[in-house]
Amino acid sequence: LTCINSLLLPKIYLALFSEVSMKYLKLPAGFMFGGTLYVLIEILWRGYSHYSMFIAGGLGFLLFMAVNRHLVKKTGYLFSAVICAIGITAIEFVLGCIFNIWLGLNIWDYSNIPLNFMGQICELYSTIWIFVSLAGLKLESYLSSKTNTLFGKISLSRNNYTFK
Repeated sequence: LTCINSLLLPKIYLALFSEVSMKYLKLPAGFMFGGTLYVLIEILWRGYSHYSMFIAGGLGFLLFMAVNRHLVKKTGYLFSAVICAIGITAIEFVLGCIFNIWLGLNIWDYSNIPLNFMGQICELYSTIWIFVSLAGLKLESYLSSKTNTLFGKISLSRNNYTFK
């Protein structure tokens, strides 16, 4: 049994934690994390949520991941947060058109809020998304550095299975 473990376990670790595997796990993990976090925030904010908010949160966190990789170093956090807020507003509008208008679920309605568009997005929440995006970008950067540190400690190659 020890012989089997010493031969089999390193190959399982290699398959699970290889650079390619981690690359493909980060996107679904980010989506799941963002979706879960946003649903929890919404429950705290208004007392309930809807599964469409899981989709919105997941897509929003993927946006944070992309902006952190490609934009923050070039433009800084504030401009990146504004870009994310625009992206989140676009996500909110598309999901609002699908779930609220097309499917008629009436999950939210901003019609009574000034500067709204079709009752799906409004200037107030678009501004709030800037501050949420600042926090989201920082959180994603922190989580990314921690996962990179964790998996950077595992040296995996075909001939060397060690923890550094």
